[in-house]
Amino acid sequence: MSENLMFFWEWFSKKEKYIYEKLEIETDDIAFLIAEQLKMVHSDLVFEISFEKKDKKMTFVISADGDIS
Repeated sequence: MSENLMFFWEWFSKKEKYIYEKLEIETDDIAFLIAEQLKMVHSDLVFEISFEKKDKKMTFVISADGDIS
């Protein structure tokens, strides 16, 4: 696993509670923060987070933006 990828997940785990609690209020700021961190892993990565909270969880999906190479 690349160092940047490990750093991303470490960063995300530290911000997870903040993201969960504030996403609906600070959507653009949080999206920017996540996008900037993902760019350090790879510039083509994109993400989606659902606003639906189910069992105190939200869905977080990372994609290669449709690039299979």
